[in-house]
Amino acid sequence: MKTTLAFMKKEWMEYYRTGKLVIVGIIFALFGLMNPAIAKITPYLMKQIAADDSSGVSIEITTIDASMSWTQFYKNIPMALIVCLLIFGGILTNELQKGTLIPVLTKGLSRWKVVLTKGVNLIAIWTVGYWMCYGITYFYNDFYWDNGKFYNLGFAAFCYWLFGTMILALLILFSSMSSSMGGVILGVGACYFVMSIISISSRAAKYMPLHLTAGTRLLSGGEPSDYAGAIVAAVAVIFVSMAAGCFIFNKREV
Repeated sequence: MKTTLAFMKKEWMEYYRTGKLVIVGIIFALFGLMNPAIAKITPYLMKQIAADDSSGVSIEITTIDASMSWTQFYKNIPMALIVCLLIFGGILTNELQKGTLIPVLTKGLSRWKVVLTKGVNLIAIWTVGYWMCYGITYFYNDFYWDNGKFYNLGFAAFCYWLFGTMILALLILFSSMSSSMGGVILGVGACYFVMSIISISSRAAKYMPLHLTAGTRLLSGGEPSDYAGAIVAAVAVIFVSMAAGCFIFNKREV
């Protein structure tokens, strides 16, 4: 247990020293601020365009409320998830290439604990960053407008958090079997592509984890029960990916 805690502390120190924690924190905070900011300045921009337009085309200026900000949230959060994938895509493969895991393993830390620790750390970073972004957006939306008129606000946010957690669990799985960061990203991308293809079928779509990304649909009155199948599938993928990653890395030559 002491070896595991020491390894976890070493991981967090490395994330801090390399600036990864700072970068992720800044990105999530910026997206959280951008969502209401874009909604807030849209009427002003539309007025400026209408005032400068000499073509005679009329531009209708609609009333902006929190719905536009939440729409921006679900448009921007996938980009934040992609940033996490790019920053942490080499979470295991880089150490294998450099040989920095050898001293840790020779000190008695089990391979499956290495994979599990990295997975837990990665999901923790995603969780803190995601809910910080959500909290900033929620605060400003409530300050400028009103969040009370939206349905399933917290549930919709939970659904995308779970989807992101699943994606990062897949990253851990492919990290345990790939020798390069490119292979890891390609594997995660292939899984996403397969889910997208299967989701073309309306019957299968509601059982795909990709269904959890439809946050705006929930805000406009979608039924949470329609997402039960996708939630079960995502949870299953998370546990299977983490377990398979531990098993594969345990058998792999380092």
